[in-house]
Amino acid sequence: MPTADSCTAAGRPARRRIGPRGAVLLVLLGLVALEFGLHRAGYGRRLSVEVDERLGWHFAPDQSRAGRQEEGRLRTNAQGFRDSDWPAPEAVDDSALIVVALGDSVTYGTHVTQEERWTEVLETALRTRHPGRRVEVLNMAVPGYTLEQMARVYEDVARPYQPNLVVFALVDASAKPMRPVQAGSGFPGRSWIVRTATYDWWRQEVLGERKVRPLADPETEEDRNLGHLERRSRRAPFRRQGKSLWEVGLARLEEIDADLHERGGQLVLLSLPRASYVYGRNARSVAKHFKSWALSRRVHVADPRLRFDSEVRPLLDELDLLDLDPADVWSSKTGRMDASFEHAALSLHRFDDPGHLTIRGHELVAEVLLKSLSRAKLLGHLAR
Repeated sequence: MPTADSCTAAGRPARRRIGPRGAVLLVLLGLVALEFGLHRAGYGRRLSVEVDERLGWHFAPDQSRAGRQEEGRLRTNAQGFRDSDWPAPEAVDDSALIVVALGDSVTYGTHVTQEERWTEVLETALRTRHPGRRVEVLNMAVPGYTLEQMARVYEDVARPYQPNLVVFALVDASAKPMRPVQAGSGFPGRSWIVRTATYDWWRQEVLGERKVRPLADPETEEDRNLGHLERRSRRAPFRRQGKSLWEVGLARLEEIDADLHERGGQLVLLSLPRASYVYGRNARSVAKHFKSWALSRRVHVADPRLRFDSEVRPLLDELDLLDLDPADVWSSKTGRMDASFEHAALSLHRFDDPGHLTIRGHELVAEVLLKSLSRAKLLGHLAR
């Protein structure tokens, strides 16, 4: 028989109160469910980054996590780059052909698997051409990196390998100012939190940050000024302030070129065409802005834009017949990767993310670069 204390006035059993431990358990279960749901929705499928005093940020080493469906599993090596494990510099034989690729999210391989990137395609082709020689193409690209950050990666990571070729894969915005990142205030579990899908959702949807950036202190006045300069240089990369930034960047490349020649290496500038430069009405080549500088310094320039234009021409003709504006077809707002055009497979940039290449785009970059290097006789005879 229930006692009076255990019954309500209506004769029903009293509800048990949830104690502090029960409340904590419910909160934890809710967070686990939220994390699971956000991960299923695609958040948290990025490599986590760490603040670096010299580089601004870099990927945490030895990671392995599920990426976007089209990217497969994302891994970083011991040096913190999305690439296979590299031998120690001192373990590389003098007869090896070492190529270093420096760049941003395009060369890093956003939206493609590691094996589909132009660096891996190039490596496979070089190994086929040189069956008796060790060939290593080291991909040291990081999303968001500027030309200055690429230069620092060369000095700190690539230089000890004494590479035969160093390829700077550049876009029109590569000369933008490097924005310093200050580490956020430390707190327990910080390194774990930044790896979660919940944090990734908060960063993208609440803060509106789509770029790879570490958890840092609030933006300073210097950050805001640099951000304003970056936006203006993006709109007009070779005019006024944008032009002055490129002059600083080319001076930096001149230092690296001198260092490479002293060591018997070769600097290569790979001009990666933006979608608007290939498909837009004002198509142009980024490479034309530094070709004369490169020729005077024996720097090799590879420019895939003409091949891109010829490859995608049937698709552009189809869009013209349909009276469609390429700016609406290749658009992060209105573009669809499953576009049903007859020649959609010819697109070299993603319809829904025109800042990045398709698998065929990566293949074509590798083909053009290999052909350009062969014509210039830069393969097979470089000594380390």
